[in-house]
Amino acid sequence: MATPTLEQGIDIGDLDSVVLMKIPPTFSRYIQKVGRAGRRGKESGVFLIIGDDPISNYYAAHPDEFYRSTPEPAYLDPENPEVMKRQIVSMVYDQPLSSNEEEKLNREIKSSEKVISNLLKEGYIERTRRNALTTTRDGVALHQSTKLRGTGEDIRIYTMENKYIGDRGLPMATRELHPEAIYLHGGTQYRVMDFNPRRAIVEQLPYRSKYFTLARYHSDMEEFEPELKRSAFKAEIAYGAGTIRHIVDGYYQKDKTTQQTVAENDLEETIIFDFPTKIINFNLPLRMSWNPTQRGSASHAAEHILISAAVTLTGADQAEMGGISYPDGSIVIYDGAYGGSGLTRLLYDRMEKDFKRGAEMLATCKCGREDGCPKCTYSPYCGNNNKYLWKNGALEILKQILRGKKTKVEAKPVGKSTV
Repeated sequence: MATPTLEQGIDIGDLDSVVLMKIPPTFSRYIQKVGRAGRRGKESGVFLIIGDDPISNYYAAHPDEFYRSTPEPAYLDPENPEVMKRQIVSMVYDQPLSSNEEEKLNREIKSSEKVISNLLKEGYIERTRRNALTTTRDGVALHQSTKLRGTGEDIRIYTMENKYIGDRGLPMATRELHPEAIYLHGGTQYRVMDFNPRRAIVEQLPYRSKYFTLARYHSDMEEFEPELKRSAFKAEIAYGAGTIRHIVDGYYQKDKTTQQTVAENDLEETIIFDFPTKIINFNLPLRMSWNPTQRGSASHAAEHILISAAVTLTGADQAEMGGISYPDGSIVIYDGAYGGSGLTRLLYDRMEKDFKRGAEMLATCKCGREDGCPKCTYSPYCGNNNKYLWKNGALEILKQILRGKKTKVEAKPVGKSTV
């Protein structure tokens, strides 16, 4: 078993066979994984074991569609303000930016002017006597903290003996490093003893735990400024910048072998974290005859399957996209990266395919359960442990969209979110 790092073109020598534990979410990742074998010209083999998840279940029923796929397009948001902030600081650190170069940059990337203005206000850069831009002491520190793995702030992880062992990026850190979480780092299991916005304190477990923890949380869309709007079939879709709020208030303790929940616990202090990102917002056509629980459960199941389908259409990892559903039918899909990654922009252009594939994924699964199962409606990233799901309601909603049911984006979702 290996991490996804080994997908990225690493030549590991005389490897004859590759065993995949489930179908990769995208064809590009499949090609990268199987390409590790047979690199010395020898005969090689690939063994693919069907996983217990919506993507594996869908492609198991449509193998030709998978093997006739082409590599998915790469995604990138070149005007992500968090990326630009660090790129400009690093550029100015490398060499002061003259006024002529600054003007050229602002012409080529319109939003850079605002980013530069904010960097000046925040004290990361300053102007020289010749009106060039250069870094301040804070700017040098920001440059040195810039990393390849992502944008946004990190939570630094220390042992009880105050030894630094690593870091974890926000917002994911709020769900993985809350107090009492079991955290795996470098092959060693730790229990989180304390957490604050800057650091987490962990204690090494003296034994191999039979359990793992899953955060109980919900999210809300706090702000949203639409930049683009269009219709997919006749459902109005809006795309733009906004703010997502994560609220972690407890955690589930789950058995590693059975995946069953053995305990549910509250946190003494709720963790709240807001972060800017890019968002898709739309409304589902709910039946007025459904009661509030049915509406919320149908919306929740539809949100789960639309994100699973989106993974196959964008080349994303499932952790790179988040979703929020509301009982009024409002659905929010957002980039998991701080400031946005470009994933939702790619998905915005493919929403017709997302609705169609989501419906096919639900119809493919023959579990016969009202709430669905791990092969259709369940998500490993669900904040309420996959409660309140209604498979048949979600399938009916998506079929309504495919038939051309008209919907409009509402100004603000109504009701408590379900993630």
